[in-house]
Amino acid sequence: MENSHRNLQNYTNELESIYDKYISEGNFGIDESLLSSAYLGNVDALLEIGDFFRDNNHPYEMQKFYLSGHKIGHKDATERLQLYYFLLEKNSNERKGEIFWIIGKGFDEMGYTKKSKEYLLKSMENGFLFSYSDIGKYYFNKKKYEKMKNYLTIGKEKGCQDCSNILKNYHKSLEK
Repeated sequence: MENSHRNLQNYTNELESIYDKYISEGNFGIDESLLSSAYLGNVDALLEIGDFFRDNNHPYEMQKFYLSGHKIGHKDATERLQLYYFLLEKNSNERKGEIFWIIGKGFDEMGYTKKSKEYLLKSMENGFLFSYSDIGKYYFNKKKYEKMKNYLTIGKEKGCQDCSNILKNYHKSLEK
């Protein structure tokens, strides 16, 4: 139980910043008592906030709340994530690469690096350039520098400025 509360506390600042964002934009769709309930450990509140973001077409925020519920062990959160990913893979709209990238970044934030890599690769396959730099960082952290340079070089050739900057900094670090 203590681990569950620690996991939930890791998201308190993120919950607060997302809530503040919606308040400042004049969107009062998230009830303050619901957010407070999530702070106090009500996992069902996390799920309800995730549903709010799902229903209002904010997949990144939705995923964060569902992943939070999943990490704490909420079965419904896990099932909703699985359904979302299944539907996403059937979706062929032009934002598919970006959505895969968002999912990959979410998994990375939660510490699921293999799952993150899987979705970042899917994002790359769908033409989203930022994925190249993130895959490069993934391989850097794994100390697989040849693979890192390969993905960063491809990303640079496709026009990803972030890849170019990372490669430049990597080569500078080798000169020292």
